Amino acid sequence: MPFDAISGQQLPVRQLQTALASGHIAHAYLFSGIEGIGKCSTAISLAKALNCGRREADFCDDCLSCHKIEKRVHPDFFYIEPDKNVIRIEQVRDLQKKIIYKPMEGRRKVIIIDQAEKLNLHAANCLLKTLEEPPDDTVIILVAHAAMTLLPTIVSRCQRIRFAPLPAAAIIDFLLARGAEPEEARLAAALAQGSLQRALLLRETDFLAKREKLVQHVAGHASGTSESLFHLAKIAAEDPQEIPRVLEFLQTWYRDLVLLLEGFPEKKLYNQDVLDKLHEALKSETRQSIVQKQKKLQWIYAHGAFNINYTMALESMFMQTA
Repeated sequence: MPFDAISGQQLPVRQLQTALASGHIAHAYLFSGIEGIGKCSTAISLAKALNCGRREADFCDDCLSCHKIEKRVHPDFFYIEPDKNVIRIEQVRDLQKKIIYKPMEGRRKVIIIDQAEKLNLHAANCLLKTLEEPPDDTVIILVAHAAMTLLPTIVSRCQRIRFAPLPAAAIIDFLLARGAEPEEARLAAALAQGSLQRALLLRETDFLAKREKLVQHVAGHASGTSESLFHLAKIAAEDPQEIPRVLEFLQTWYRDLVLLLEGFPEKKLYNQDVLDKLHEALKSETRQSIVQKQKKLQWIYAHGAFNINYTMALESMFMQTA
């Protein structure tokens, strides 16, 4: 898959191709943007392009070097990811021992640190030493959700490449090419918030069907009873694997309510297919109640790694703002 096959990220790809063509490769890059938009796959593509045996300023994806990098068995390619949700100092130290040597097969050694925001403080400070004095033949690529999640001293030593959310049309085309029905593809793209990974998860699980129940309950609060919201909290927490998508749905729901209150065009809404339900929900909501729910959702997100009781947390959110 050469660079021109990377969908929806023309600007980052152009930046990298220009650097490859000129030979002005930074010693460290920071690829930032929401999950599921191609940051890591582009980082792997850059590793291939730096070591491809057949093409210049691009990669063939067919030579031995490209195949080895794809399978993560190339001796000059190093991939670090979180171990139990954290990147530890031992992982960085092990990497530092390996990169002191010259490339064995390729032109450059390439390091990808995926989910770099999960570097603990010791690991981040250890990595900083390598960024301050990087080997000439080594390129380090940090992949992170946002630059603000990293130490400023690390960010300052990287060339930043920002990845934008994918346009809905690109996600729809991708899903249609893989057998999705047009309406299913349109709905998944609208709810994915620009993330192809989210769109695929929405389609591959039964969440789109579960969403219909969620919409009924969250909109049903307009009748004046909190029973629907408590039932919603129970549904939301009954399957731990679905909790992230339930929380994302609630975020899009209250975001859409704010946009309606502010008079934004309906085409800006994520949940356009249930517009009547959004208007129904507005009967029992105020600007203050919506903002309070959004703040509570942010708190739930921030404390999700601490094994909180999601049912109680969501019930608390609804009781405080009902």
